[in-house]
Amino acid sequence: MPNTNIYTIYDEDDFSFRLSPEQMNEWTEEELESLTISPMGEMNPFYGVKHSEEAKRKISKTHKGRTLTEEHKRKVGEALIGKKHSEETKRKMRETYKKSYPKVKCPHCNKVGDIGNMTQWHFDKCKHKS
Repeated sequence: MPNTNIYTIYDEDDFSFRLSPEQMNEWTEEELESLTISPMGEMNPFYGVKHSEEAKRKISKTHKGRTLTEEHKRKVGEALIGKKHSEETKRKMRETYKKSYPKVKCPHCNKVGDIGNMTQWHFDKCKHKS
């Protein structure tokens, strides 16, 4: 079982990193005071709690139409640099893509492909159309 006693640390520039209690003991008191510490896992008071459907609706309503500042977009982009999708995530993305973009067959040349490409290059525009 993984160690759930991990803290997420935020510095004044909103840069975050994770520390175990053993790693935190290596920091001086002054260094720790300059950081915002957010407990993760079982140490987080919201651990294991789920939002009610009503709460989810309220959160959704609050976020609808919200636009992000250019600075926020830049920070999100920087935070994602170097992150890789897991193999499981890649598999799920592939499955979703396949469901969203079904394969179709051109009646003139019998070529099979995604609906977008096939609509652009085949059907009424197919070079094999008689």
